[in-house]
Amino acid sequence: MRWIGIALALGLAALAFATLLQRGGGGGPRSAATPEAIDEASRAQLEEVLRKSGAGEATP
Repeated sequence: MRWIGIALALGLAALAFATLLQRGGGGGPRSAATPEAIDEASRAQLEEVLRKSGAGEATP
């Protein structure tokens, strides 16, 4: 009987994990990384790096 309970618990855990993976971390479709969101994040990171490095500033 104990083995049946363990097998059932493992099966439910695997099902829950697969569901989370399918949903992209449990956030649903709203958390999906769209190309626009990726472009915006990349642009923001590039601007931050350029700002920190001082690139693009006029040198005297």
